[in-house]
Amino acid sequence: MINYIEYFGLPGSGKTTLLYNRTEKNSVYFPNGDSIDFHEHHSKILKLYLCLSGLFTKKGFLISYRIVKCIVKHKLIKKQQLDLLIGAYQLYLYMCAQVKRYDNRTFVTDMGFIQIGVSIIKRTQEINVEEFISNYTNIFFSNDYYSQFIYINTNIEKCYKRIISRGKQLSIMNGSYEQIINSLKNEKVYFDIWSKNIRKLSNNNKNINLEYLKN
Repeated sequence: MINYIEYFGLPGSGKTTLLYNRTEKNSVYFPNGDSIDFHEHHSKILKLYLCLSGLFTKKGFLISYRIVKCIVKHKLIKKQQLDLLIGAYQLYLYMCAQVKRYDNRTFVTDMGFIQIGVSIIKRTQEINVEEFISNYTNIFFSNDYYSQFIYINTNIEKCYKRIISRGKQLSIMNGSYEQIINSLKNEKVYFDIWSKNIRKLSNNNKNINLEYLKN
């Protein structure tokens, strides 16, 4: 039973469309990042509780310690960086809690751990990408549930055309054609490195699986 499925890839690669096309029973879908934004619909007190609740277990304390080390190591001191990291932590706690409650349910998202990680990289200057990815996956890629990561590997030009045709409001769209293409190329490098990292993890961890999909 797959407990967690994440589509990841460039803007315009078709992640959300593919997610909506899934129709499996006992599946819960979180398109467009709803899986990490659930805390925005609750009070700040509940948000704080979700973050602190993991500290009361040995594993939760270890995760929190690794997060602090990651923040210090990569100088993640900006509000956007910290918000994204907290979002990933909340998603981790959420998944652990839900799997205990619904062991036969699958949670599917197109804005999960990897998309959050790439967003952090894009917002961090002078970061060692491979080292960050290694540290980040060591924090959040869990043995507590079975995960399937699906890399949507799409031609950059095709992604660009889809973004334009759908009128997506992305920060990269403020630049020229060359700037947008270069931004997409850089982002693809991050996803390629991440997929290689997952492939290595999957060789030693039966709870983690990687699938490549062209769209």
